[in-house]
Amino acid sequence: MGCHNLLGQSLDQHLWKNRVLLILSETSSSQLWHNQFMVLENCQPVLEERKVVTYQVMPDRYRTGLPQQNNQSWTHDTTLFENYITPGEKFAAILIGLDGGIKLRINETLDCQK
Repeated sequence: MGCHNLLGQSLDQHLWKNRVLLILSETSSSQLWHNQFMVLENCQPVLEERKVVTYQVMPDRYRTGLPQQNNQSWTHDTTLFENYITPGEKFAAILIGLDGGIKLRINETLDCQK
């Protein structure tokens, strides 16, 4: 996966400006999904300092920000989920660097230190 096509249209705006944290889940009822956003709420200052933009990504939609503070509407699109989820995965946290490359990919709750 070269970084020129990796981001896709919806993430291109962040190249060299922000790190992007994609939180992908098959369903919003996932315990990992809820745990991840509880952890991220407590990491707000770190996320801002490191210029991290968070995306909530479901199979058929996505939006930016964290659920607890979010008044953003969902964008109905399957591209982000399809481009970043691996077949068989139900949950993934993916950190994309300033250069558009994947720096971290885990299938468990990401903590503030990582």
